[in-house]
Amino acid sequence: MRSREVHLWWDAGDRSQSEAMVRAVLAGYLDLAPDAVPLVVRHGASPRIDGDDLYVSLSHSEGHIVVAVARRPVGVDVECVRGGSVDATLVRRTCTPGERRALAAEPTRAREAAFLRLWTRKEAVSKAIGAGLALDFAGVDVRGGLVIAAGRLWRVRDLLAPVPGWAAAVALRGPLAQTRSFDRRRESVGCVC
Repeated sequence: MRSREVHLWWDAGDRSQSEAMVRAVLAGYLDLAPDAVPLVVRHGASPRIDGDDLYVSLSHSEGHIVVAVARRPVGVDVECVRGGSVDATLVRRTCTPGERRALAAEPTRAREAAFLRLWTRKEAVSKAIGAGLALDFAGVDVRGGLVIAAGRLWRVRDLLAPVPGWAAAVALRGPLAQTRSFDRRRESVGCVC
Protein backbone atom coordinates (compact mmCIF):
# COMPACT_ATOMS: atom_id res chain seq x y z
CA MET A 1 0.00 0.00 0.00
CA ARG A 2 1.32 3.42 -0.96
CA SER A 3 1.39 6.27 1.56
CA ARG A 4 -1.21 8.31 -0.36
CA GLU A 5 -3.60 5.38 -0.78
CA VAL A 6 -6.61 4.22 1.22
CA HIS A 7 -7.92 0.67 0.99
CA LEU A 8 -11.62 0.17 1.69
CA TRP A 9 -12.93 -3.27 2.55
CA TRP A 10 -16.71 -3.74 2.27
CA ASP A 11 -18.67 -6.68 3.69
CA ALA A 12 -22.07 -7.68 4.97
CA GLY A 13 -22.38 -7.87 8.74
CA ASP A 14 -23.24 -6.01 11.90
CA ARG A 15 -21.50 -4.54 14.93
CA SER A 16 -20.94 -7.98 16.50
CA GLN A 17 -18.90 -9.06 13.45
CA SER A 18 -16.92 -5.85 12.98
CA GLU A 19 -13.87 -6.69 15.14
CA ALA A 20 -13.50 -10.07 13.41
CA MET A 21 -13.61 -8.33 10.03
CA VAL A 22 -11.01 -5.75 11.08
CA ARG A 23 -8.74 -8.56 12.27
CA ALA A 24 -9.24 -10.55 9.04
CA VAL A 25 -8.47 -7.53 6.86
CA LEU A 26 -5.39 -6.48 8.86
CA ALA A 27 -4.06 -10.04 8.96
CA GLY A 28 -3.42 -9.76 5.22
CA TYR A 29 -1.37 -6.57 5.63
CA LEU A 30 0.61 -7.84 8.61
CA ASP A 31 1.07 -11.44 7.40
CA LEU A 32 -0.39 -12.75 10.65
CA ALA A 33 -3.28 -14.96 11.66
CA PRO A 34 -6.36 -12.83 12.47
CA ASP A 35 -6.24 -13.70 16.19
CA ALA A 36 -2.55 -12.63 16.30
CA VAL A 37 -3.21 -9.09 14.99
CA PRO A 38 -2.14 -6.68 17.77
CA LEU A 39 -5.41 -4.78 17.65
CA VAL A 40 -6.29 -2.33 20.40
CA VAL A 41 -10.05 -1.80 20.66
CA ARG A 42 -11.41 0.87 23.00
CA HIS A 43 -15.09 1.74 23.39
CA GLY A 44 -15.93 4.88 21.42
CA ALA A 45 -12.56 5.04 19.64
CA SER A 46 -11.24 3.74 16.34
CA PRO A 47 -9.39 0.44 16.57
CA ARG A 48 -5.64 0.76 16.24
CA ILE A 49 -2.73 -1.54 15.62
CA ASP A 50 -0.21 -1.67 18.41
CA GLY A 51 3.31 -1.00 17.10
CA ASP A 52 2.59 -0.60 13.38
CA ASP A 53 2.29 2.33 10.97
CA LEU A 54 -1.09 1.21 9.64
CA TYR A 55 -4.18 3.18 10.61
CA VAL A 56 -7.64 1.67 10.54
CA SER A 57 -11.18 3.00 10.73
CA LEU A 58 -14.45 1.10 10.90
CA SER A 59 -18.09 1.85 10.19
CA HIS A 60 -21.21 -0.29 10.14
CA SER A 61 -24.83 0.44 9.34
CA GLU A 62 -27.89 -1.66 8.59
CA GLY A 63 -26.03 -4.88 7.81
CA HIS A 64 -23.00 -3.40 6.05
CA ILE A 65 -19.45 -2.93 7.31
CA VAL A 66 -16.60 -0.92 5.81
CA VAL A 67 -13.01 -0.93 7.05
CA ALA A 68 -10.52 1.71 5.87
CA VAL A 69 -6.78 1.02 6.04
CA ALA A 70 -4.09 3.64 5.38
CA ARG A 71 -0.54 4.67 6.26
CA ARG A 72 -1.84 7.92 7.83
CA PRO A 73 -4.77 8.77 10.10
CA VAL A 74 -7.96 7.80 8.30
CA GLY A 75 -11.69 7.87 9.03
CA VAL A 76 -14.61 6.24 7.23
CA ASP A 77 -18.37 6.29 7.66
CA VAL A 78 -21.32 4.65 5.92
CA GLU A 79 -25.04 5.29 6.44
CA CYS A 80 -28.22 3.89 4.91
CA VAL A 81 -30.36 6.41 3.02
CA ARG A 82 -33.92 5.45 3.97
CA GLY A 83 -35.83 8.01 1.95
CA GLY A 84 -37.36 9.78 4.93
CA SER A 85 -37.26 13.28 6.29
CA VAL A 86 -34.39 14.95 8.13
CA ASP A 87 -34.77 15.95 11.77
CA ALA A 88 -34.50 19.78 11.84
CA THR A 89 -33.02 19.73 15.37
CA LEU A 90 -30.27 17.36 14.26
CA VAL A 91 -29.50 19.61 11.28
CA ARG A 92 -29.21 22.66 13.59
CA ARG A 93 -26.93 20.77 16.01
CA THR A 94 -24.63 19.25 13.39
CA CYS A 95 -24.45 21.60 10.38
CA THR A 96 -22.76 24.94 9.80
CA PRO A 97 -24.97 27.85 8.67
CA GLY A 98 -23.71 27.39 5.08
CA GLU A 99 -24.51 23.67 5.16
CA ARG A 100 -27.99 24.40 6.53
CA ARG A 101 -28.63 26.86 3.65
CA ALA A 102 -27.41 24.28 1.11
CA LEU A 103 -29.71 21.63 2.60
CA ALA A 104 -32.69 24.00 2.57
CA ALA A 105 -32.07 24.60 -1.16
CA GLU A 106 -32.30 20.85 -1.90
CA PRO A 107 -35.63 19.43 -3.11
CA THR A 108 -37.46 17.76 -0.20
CA ARG A 109 -37.00 14.28 -1.74
CA ALA A 110 -33.22 14.74 -1.93
CA ARG A 111 -32.68 16.36 1.46
CA GLU A 112 -32.06 13.18 3.49
CA ALA A 113 -29.41 11.92 1.05
CA ALA A 114 -27.77 15.37 1.03
CA PHE A 115 -27.75 15.48 4.83
CA LEU A 116 -26.27 11.97 5.06
CA ARG A 117 -23.51 12.95 2.62
CA LEU A 118 -22.62 15.78 5.02
CA TRP A 119 -22.98 13.51 8.06
CA THR A 120 -20.73 10.75 6.68
CA ARG A 121 -18.10 13.33 5.77
CA LYS A 122 -18.23 14.84 9.28
CA GLU A 123 -18.08 11.46 10.98
CA ALA A 124 -15.18 10.34 8.75
CA VAL A 125 -13.22 13.47 9.74
CA SER A 126 -14.11 12.97 13.40
CA LYS A 127 -12.90 9.36 13.30
CA ALA A 128 -9.67 10.34 11.54
CA ILE A 129 -8.98 12.92 14.27
CA GLY A 130 -9.83 10.37 16.95
CA ALA A 131 -12.63 12.50 18.40
CA GLY A 132 -15.55 10.16 17.68
CA LEU A 133 -18.86 11.92 18.19
CA ALA A 134 -17.22 14.46 20.55
CA LEU A 135 -16.25 16.68 17.60
CA ASP A 136 -18.31 19.87 17.29
CA PHE A 137 -19.93 18.86 13.98
CA ALA A 138 -21.61 22.28 13.63
CA GLY A 139 -18.17 23.91 13.64
CA VAL A 140 -16.75 21.90 10.72
CA ASP A 141 -17.88 22.68 7.17
CA VAL A 142 -17.39 19.60 4.98
CA ARG A 143 -18.93 20.78 1.71
CA GLY A 144 -15.56 20.90 -0.07
CA GLY A 145 -12.88 18.28 -0.50
CA LEU A 146 -10.56 20.05 1.95
CA VAL A 147 -11.57 20.40 5.59
CA ILE A 148 -9.77 22.08 8.47
CA ALA A 149 -10.48 20.37 11.78
CA ALA A 150 -8.45 20.07 14.98
CA GLY A 151 -5.89 22.46 13.47
CA ARG A 152 -5.08 20.15 10.55
CA LEU A 153 -5.98 19.86 6.89
CA TRP A 154 -8.02 16.80 5.93
CA ARG A 155 -9.03 15.47 2.51
CA VAL A 156 -12.60 14.23 2.37
CA ARG A 157 -14.10 12.21 -0.43
CA ASP A 158 -17.54 10.72 -0.96
CA LEU A 159 -17.42 7.01 -1.72
CA LEU A 160 -19.40 4.89 -4.09
CA ALA A 161 -20.77 2.15 -1.86
CA PRO A 162 -21.01 -1.29 -3.49
CA VAL A 163 -24.77 -1.32 -2.95
CA PRO A 164 -27.20 1.44 -3.98
CA GLY A 165 -28.90 3.62 -1.40
CA TRP A 166 -25.92 4.34 0.84
CA ALA A 167 -23.95 7.46 1.71
CA ALA A 168 -20.29 6.92 2.53
CA ALA A 169 -17.17 9.05 2.94
CA VAL A 170 -13.49 8.77 3.79
CA ALA A 171 -11.16 11.34 5.37
CA LEU A 172 -7.37 11.29 5.32
CA ARG A 173 -4.77 13.71 6.62
CA GLY A 174 -2.69 15.12 3.78
CA PRO A 175 -2.89 14.33 0.07
CA LEU A 176 -5.21 11.60 -1.12
CA ALA A 177 -4.14 10.04 -4.39
CA GLN A 178 -6.42 7.04 -4.65
CA THR A 179 -8.96 4.94 -2.82
CA ARG A 180 -9.20 1.26 -3.71
CA SER A 181 -12.29 -0.73 -2.83
CA PHE A 182 -12.41 -4.43 -2.14
CA ASP A 183 -15.78 -6.16 -1.74
CA ARG A 184 -15.36 -9.21 0.49
CA ARG A 185 -18.83 -10.44 -0.51
CA ARG A 186 -17.60 -10.94 -4.08
CA GLU A 187 -14.18 -11.51 -5.52
CA SER A 188 -14.21 -8.19 -7.31
CA VAL A 189 -11.81 -5.32 -6.89
CA GLY A 190 -12.54 -1.86 -8.15
CA CYS A 191 -10.98 1.54 -7.98
CA VAL A 192 -12.99 4.50 -6.74
CA CYS A 193 -10.86 7.50 -7.67
